[in-house]
Amino acid sequence: MQTHSRYLSCLAVGAAGVMVMAACGSSSKKSTGAGGSTATTATAKYPPIPAGPIKFGVSTPLTGATAAFGTATKAAFENVTLKTFNAAHPDGIDGHQVQIEILDDASDVTKAVNVANQFVSEKITAVLTATYNPAAAPQQLAIFGKAKIPALVQAVSDDYTDTSKWPYFFGMGSSDKQAGEAAAKYIGKHSEIKKISILSDGSPSQVEIQNDMMTALKTAAPSVTVAKTATITPGAVDVSTAVAQLKDSNPDLLIVFAGFGYGPIWQGIQGANWSPKILTVASAFYDGFSAMGALADSAVVITTHCTTPGHPPFPKALTDPMDGYATVFGATSTNYILFDTSDNGPLELLKLAIEKNHSTDPDAIKSALESLGNQKLFGTVDYNFTPTNHFGLTGDYGTAVCKMSGFSDGPYRIPVVAP
Repeated sequence: MQTHSRYLSCLAVGAAGVMVMAACGSSSKKSTGAGGSTATTATAKYPPIPAGPIKFGVSTPLTGATAAFGTATKAAFENVTLKTFNAAHPDGIDGHQVQIEILDDASDVTKAVNVANQFVSEKITAVLTATYNPAAAPQQLAIFGKAKIPALVQAVSDDYTDTSKWPYFFGMGSSDKQAGEAAAKYIGKHSEIKKISILSDGSPSQVEIQNDMMTALKTAAPSVTVAKTATITPGAVDVSTAVAQLKDSNPDLLIVFAGFGYGPIWQGIQGANWSPKILTVASAFYDGFSAMGALADSAVVITTHCTTPGHPPFPKALTDPMDGYATVFGATSTNYILFDTSDNGPLELLKLAIEKNHSTDPDAIKSALESLGNQKLFGTVDYNFTPTNHFGLTGDYGTAVCKMSGFSDGPYRIPVVAP
């Protein structure tokens, strides 16, 4: 998972102890190059694909405080992602094998920078997952950008919407601005919401979403007022004082913006004998979700890849990997359609981009991604990158406010769009 996910087919352990996974297809339509690899002819503007495999990088915390996320990422890559990609594309990408290298960034800034520099030195073609550490991600992405390494990742900062500043960044999810606008639109649809209160951990990413929401509310719901704002320390264990203040403000909607540490927040609200209507962010699905209990029944979440009741059947291209994720993770996680697009999605888009110009040159990939037009991945999820928009997720599975309980589609555990 990128927010949270990852996979395998041909497994080998490299000399440095990193996991390397290779797609084992070859193409009879391509000529054989040096070393037994296949070769294709690039367009005149870009250099051809070098002989040998095409290598992608994954940076994730396999050790450290957030190792649970990293080990889930590794398990997904090892057990599902590349395996399903190989099955769908036995010829790999333009006849070249695919390798994915997973390196441990330990959710540490220094180690994350070292991982980024190692990927640069190895001349990987693209990055599929950047570090989950919000303090380290900009440094990694800056290194990738300077080296012209395309990064198709889950990163949300509004700064990344500037394609002139981040020309090789492509967001697989939504930006904070899109999240804030979705929250404001939801509030504006509900005339019963006249005043809101906000609990925030004050971290830059959460403050950005809050500010984006407040800006969008000026248009979507200008009469809504803020009754109370309380700030807690990120990861705080005791939130009772803040919860008491928010309860006393008697809001129609409690908004919770935190990067992590949701368990104590939900426990604090229940300990105060309070059951407010809640709006929060997708992190709450992956951190302390079980602690919500009955609070989830009256809670909604800003996220992507939600569905609607009675939707058409999903195509096999989507259900095959979702079946794999459901087998590996079961009920320990949510929204396996998100796993598909955050992990398999970059591979599918990179295949299209590389094969368009028959080149792994970074500018060839960038140009192709920006000019592919709308692509319906797995027959379901729409992406449409342009030169001025590198947050390409759109359509029915784009940013929305969804219910936190009552998942759809059985083992796939997909949230349902909130009315």
